[in-house]
Amino acid sequence: MDGAALIVSSVVGAGIFTVPSYVASIAGAPALTIALWFAGGLLALAGALCYAELATRFPRGGAEYVYLREAFGETAGFLSGWTSFIAGFSGAIAAAAVGFAAHVTGVIPGFARSVEWTLSIGPLTLTLSVTTGIALALIAVFTMVSIAGVSASRLVTNGLAFVIVVGLAVLAFVGFSGASGRVAPPVSAVSATALTALVPIFFTYSGWNAAAYVAGEFRDPQRSIPRALILGTLVVTVLYVALNVVLIRVLSPAGLAASSTPVATAARLLVGNAGGALTMVLVLAAMASSVCALVITGPRIYREMARDRVLPSMFAGSPTKDGPPASAAIAQSVWSGVLVLTGTFQQIVTYTGFSILLFSGAAVTAVIILRRRYGAPTGFAVPGYPLVPLAFVASVAMIAVSSFRYAPGPSILGVVLIAAGLPILMLTRQQRAPSSPAVVVEVMPDNG
Repeated sequence: MDGAALIVSSVVGAGIFTVPSYVASIAGAPALTIALWFAGGLLALAGALCYAELATRFPRGGAEYVYLREAFGETAGFLSGWTSFIAGFSGAIAAAAVGFAAHVTGVIPGFARSVEWTLSIGPLTLTLSVTTGIALALIAVFTMVSIAGVSASRLVTNGLAFVIVVGLAVLAFVGFSGASGRVAPPVSAVSATALTALVPIFFTYSGWNAAAYVAGEFRDPQRSIPRALILGTLVVTVLYVALNVVLIRVLSPAGLAASSTPVATAARLLVGNAGGALTMVLVLAAMASSVCALVITGPRIYREMARDRVLPSMFAGSPTKDGPPASAAIAQSVWSGVLVLTGTFQQIVTYTGFSILLFSGAAVTAVIILRRRYGAPTGFAVPGYPLVPLAFVASVAMIAVSSFRYAPGPSILGVVLIAAGLPILMLTRQQRAPSSPAVVVEVMPDNG
């Protein structure tokens, strides 16, 4: 249950409150819109099944870093972890924290007109305002929760997940019982344009693998990790599909496509002003839970990297196996704070989104590589192997191609940003290399 709650906290973020409009505008027909959200859930479930096999085969934290290192070598694993630090986790933390702060300042009178202070340091400009201050405070609070240990982390993530699940379930229940809007006739044909909607849908499901990052902290990983990954992904899929059905029913397909705040609009139509308040609570809980889950799970990657000596030993944190990686959590949050103050998180997340997608596909490919190398696992095995991992990899490849075609510039810059980690890997390799033995020259006696 703790692992499933961590997944819910990771997945349900700001995306579900805005992406449905974009998907509806592309798909058009309600049946196709719902089918796309269901397909996104199936894709996430396929990935969760594959990660369950990998996490039970290697029951330690780190997820992609460990899986890629074991299947493709140290360089692939390091680049995955490096990307997580500079963007995948730190950038996402900054984005969610700023989103949370922006919503808070938007509803509190006077905050929107607060003064900003800027400081230029070379090419960067630091901005300090009420919004950035709230974002930094939120990151600091959840960093302290992470450092406090597993008990504190599970308490907070379970509480936030409870608020999210109950809130969305109540909204869905009220939506099914309320009045419906005009529904357009379904269209059965699936166009290539409609399939591009899977790109934002897949990112809205991001976080389905969260339990794998804390695999080393499960008391019974062989039993609990698969259950956590599957249960958490199924809960999110049911919530997402039900919510989109309600949005179509209440707003109509055209109304959903035209609304920039579909969940808030539908909630106000269903229960009046109380609906707006409920939506605000859900949005704040979702963004806070995203920050919390990312702050907790990210340092587990860097701890594993430090234990493998591809990062400085300070990232290893507690010398005990299950101790919280305090140093890694602080380093990640400091970098997230820099991204908040400079506003560069928007660019860095955009640049690396394409590559992060590729890393998840490569991790699932590792299932096939490791099976050929070591045979079928004795613990959890992916049902429907090899079709399930192949379907996931093929879907990710299709989404990656669509992302590259839509925005080739950020994708290329993301690859360059990831490659910037190679000098760090080369430096750590030099530090790990044993000293060259002294050359002993034996002087032969002169017999002449």
